[in-house]
Amino acid sequence: MRGIYGIDYEASATLYEQYQDEADVVYVSKFRSLLAAREDVILERSFYVRADRDTYRKMVEDAGARLALVFLKAEGEQGKELLWQRICKRSEGVKTADSALDISRDTFEMYWDGFENPVGEGEVVIRVE
Repeated sequence: MRGIYGIDYEASATLYEQYQDEADVVYVSKFRSLLAAREDVILERSFYVRADRDTYRKMVEDAGARLALVFLKAEGEQGKELLWQRICKRSEGVKTADSALDISRDTFEMYWDGFENPVGEGEVVIRVE
């Protein structure tokens, strides 16, 4: 919609938040329309907190659709380092929409520590090693 952070528009936290809010409205609208059309949908999101998962689960249930929650789980220090290395590699070279935001080790640690693993949500767990 707006392009790549820091490339197509100014690297501004305020603009990023505004554009993210705009994109979320479009994302949810498209998701709801696909559900209403009985289309198969795959959402690839972090679903960092259970509240986000619950919000989307309710949309799916309200549409009478079937849900499968697949959790790619990186475990322990080895899994944590694997994810960190993937972030580092992604940030090398040409910036794309997948790598426009620079993630510091501190930010990564904050997200790692705060991630709410799905437990008892009917999740299918795939261990990433």
